[in-house]
Amino acid sequence: MKIMSYNIRLGIQEGIEAIAEVIAAEAPDIVALQEVGNGWRMGPNGDTTAEIARLAGYEYYYYVATIFEEPDFRYGHAILSRWPLDSHEVVDFSQSIDEPRAAIVARILSPDGPIQVIATHLSHKPEERALQAPELIRLRDTVRTSGEPVLLLGDLNETPEVAWMQALADGMASAMRLTSAPTFPNPTPTIRIDHIMMSDATLTRAAVISEDAASDHRPLVAEFNLGATEQ
Repeated sequence: MKIMSYNIRLGIQEGIEAIAEVIAAEAPDIVALQEVGNGWRMGPNGDTTAEIARLAGYEYYYYVATIFEEPDFRYGHAILSRWPLDSHEVVDFSQSIDEPRAAIVARILSPDGPIQVIATHLSHKPEERALQAPELIRLRDTVRTSGEPVLLLGDLNETPEVAWMQALADGMASAMRLTSAPTFPNPTPTIRIDHIMMSDATLTRAAVISEDAASDHRPLVAEFNLGATEQ
């Protein structure tokens, strides 16, 4: 299965059509999108998730708003999927000095069996992220008790050498094993803060897509085979 994580910066740089074209060109099975608006005060009007899903050809999607402003401004992140979402929930993280952050936890019915997906966007403020990181690790551990493969992805606003990132990747096949290419900021990225990792799977390919205009992040893609675990 092919997976993508993509912080789209609301589509304000070249429009959501450009974002959809990037996604459609790679044709991932599951996509996590961050910085997604729904009638937000910046970017396109309307439901960005639904429009990207339509343009890129995804039947299934789920959006969670983490910021609400009057009258109907919404800002958050989303999942697109080629396969049905059997269930989904939202788990809130600690928040005091930065905008609210949350994780989408969805069960997706892939042709190879159900998988648990955790998609999130952690704080860019180190002191807030320090609180959210152990919460994300505990969430990963809780979801793994299902016995089903766990896919964890998103903009974690952290580089991979940090101790908590090493703990998060423990027992997971991480895209970092095949590419350490940076994802942020465009057009000349210098750091890797976007991540994809999966349990009970073997990583077969990972790449940062050389797209430098549609967003301030470059999309990260990874391919996995289920049923085998990397050592």
